[in-house]
Amino acid sequence: MKISKERIILHVKTAKEKILRFQRFNLWFKLLLLAPAIGWFVAFNASKYIPAAIRPTIDTSTLPYLEGRVLFGYSLQHWPRNMIEDESKYSPLVYTLDLLSAFVYVIHFCFVWFFAIGIYVYYRKRTDQSGKPLINPWTFFWCWGWLNFLSVLTQLCWPTAPPWYVELYGNKPPSYGMEGDPAGLENADHILNFPFFGSLYGNSPIVFGSFPSLHGAWPIMITIFAPSR
Repeated sequence: MKISKERIILHVKTAKEKILRFQRFNLWFKLLLLAPAIGWFVAFNASKYIPAAIRPTIDTSTLPYLEGRVLFGYSLQHWPRNMIEDESKYSPLVYTLDLLSAFVYVIHFCFVWFFAIGIYVYYRKRTDQSGKPLINPWTFFWCWGWLNFLSVLTQLCWPTAPPWYVELYGNKPPSYGMEGDPAGLENADHILNFPFFGSLYGNSPIVFGSFPSLHGAWPIMITIFAPSR
């Protein structure tokens, strides 16, 4: 059966239209999966524009109470630096502890992006024996976005004072106009002679957002999605 040239052109044109429609759908679907992460980014940065008059009272007592119960009255705020009696005798050790603590504290900010890029580049097309993907990067983006978005909503609805505030001011009522403080991380700024943590926390839109802690939530999310091979 001979197929005319016009019919072949029509089939090719129809196929192209179907591919373009699928690609447009695929793009919109991926944007939908990224919507929670975009919502978190917007909510986090726009929170500073919420009038203080309509914000909830900042809780300064619940988290210190729970910490005391969990740690049997002890505090890990300055550990292990507080174990060194005379810091002048152990300057290299003190500097090492300060930098190591700062690195561990901040690495989760970077590692989650490396993990996301890594699974997208190396695992998005890999499948198991049944043909199912080993790990779907878009599922990770979706869950990670919701984790952050719900965390920000919790922090806005239940603002809690960070450890540095409780240590400096106790239960004294805080103000939304206060700037964040790097606390012990300021030691790393002094060693590096660069106000990295001071600028990071001094310009944070959410100062009273200690719960939930994304320092712990992000590594847990990475552990859940980490491929076994």
